[in-house]
Amino acid sequence: MTAIAHGHLIFRQPSSTPERAAGRPPNLAERFAGKLRLWRRRIRDREALLRFTHRDMRDMGITPADISWEVSQPFWREAPRR
Repeated sequence: MTAIAHGHLIFRQPSSTPERAAGRPPNLAERFAGKLRLWRRRIRDREALLRFTHRDMRDMGITPADISWEVSQPFWREAPRR
């Protein structure tokens, strides 16, 4: 999920799964599946950013440079906060 805070893009982490809320730690397969979902979401979100028009960017308070910086980040690494 993408959000904007003070003109900067923020990718929010999904809420914890019901298994985690129950106190059971995720097994290896669950952790791997969760990581794949996260990576796919980052790729999808960054591809969506590339389709923004200048009007969309202006409405959101971001610049083409903000988008360029965000999409240049590798999908496996969370974008560092600027």
